[in-house]
Amino acid sequence: MTDLSKRISATDIACELHIVGQSAADVAHVYRSKFVEKCAAAERHILSLLRARPGIPAIQPKAPLSQKIDALRKALGGQPTSRKDRRIGLLLDELAPLSFLRSELVHSTMSFARVDGGDVILFRNAAETHPLVKQRMVMSTDELKRAYEAMSNLANRLGQQAEPARPSPSSPPPPKPA
Repeated sequence: MTDLSKRISATDIACELHIVGQSAADVAHVYRSKFVEKCAAAERHILSLLRARPGIPAIQPKAPLSQKIDALRKALGGQPTSRKDRRIGLLLDELAPLSFLRSELVHSTMSFARVDGGDVILFRNAAETHPLVKQRMVMSTDELKRAYEAMSNLANRLGQQAEPARPSPSSPPPPKPA
């Protein structure tokens, strides 16, 4: 019979895990770096969208991403009326969980393990909630890759919204100055 009241410490768990090979670690580091790079691109696009709106108070470029997202949401208003503003609002909805993931990834150390026959990445956030509580975020390399791909796609779509509108090919050319 097992004693269900027995507490298992983080050290006990770590002893049961097998360290993953270096190549998996390299792949994880690359995808984390690429993910963070695309987050920076999305942040740049959000700043561009904010700057393009007249009458919006300036936001510090070094402000946290969450403050920039909140400022853009406020600039869009409660019920965006234009099609572009509705698209931007939907993109911000998609960005919310990825922004949370970004925060976890950049404030965590990575270690690698094999659990149930699969390689995983263990992220340990620097701001642990309590000295006796060891929380970890666990992802596979494939999950991290998919997160990068989602962030890349989202950053590209935000960039398209931040670009100035181009005249359509059927529009006449602007008049030449006299």
